[in-house]
Amino acid sequence: MYQDKFTYPDSISPEQGDFLRALVCNVAPKNILEIGCFTGVSTIWLAAGLEQIGSQGTVHSVDLFNDIIPLLPHHRGYLTNPLEYAQKSVDAAQLSHRVKFYKKNSKEVGAKIHEFLSEPIDFLFIDGDHTVEGCLNDFMLFYPHVSVGGYIILHDINPNYCGWYGPRYIIDKLIKKSPHFDLLEIKTNPINYGIAVIRKLAEDRTVFMARSADKGRYLAKNQK
Repeated sequence: MYQDKFTYPDSISPEQGDFLRALVCNVAPKNILEIGCFTGVSTIWLAAGLEQIGSQGTVHSVDLFNDIIPLLPHHRGYLTNPLEYAQKSVDAAQLSHRVKFYKKNSKEVGAKIHEFLSEPIDFLFIDGDHTVEGCLNDFMLFYPHVSVGGYIILHDINPNYCGWYGPRYIIDKLIKKSPHFDLLEIKTNPINYGIAVIRKLAEDRTVFMARSADKGRYLAKNQK
């Protein structure tokens, strides 16, 4: 997949993908929810981790799967029907039994989460809408459904490299201010977009209050 122009560098690098695979192997999640599939590269790395440990787990991958058009410096190729491409890639990797794709908005899935998942989320990978509002929405929609002791992974946490502020905002405004999360920030190669590994230690209702206040201030500031 990495040889296709429309896949890389927008997708995670091989080094970052291997990190995700190793993380899955170590924490052995049953339910993985991925927000933002793009062309399925990260999906395959996550599923490969489940396969390696012989888990009965599943990667539930959510994306709008819009057509990909050239948009430098990121999108360098054109692809219609990225869902079909992702499914064929998963099939070729012999991992289709580990993956379920959902061509839906994350808000739709979050609002009806129990129709999609019958058990709590053990491993949440947020790599979808990277705007502040988009990341806040995804985090607050799915965080309550992550099991205590489960993991939340944020990609693209360094705005100076990736150009997006949403993941950084979540870390600085919510995660660091709560005693109910463990946080580890990982430097990544070949470009330091960064990955955050967050462990949910307990339920924290104050996160919701902070989120509501923060979102209100953010929207008010940016709508002036």
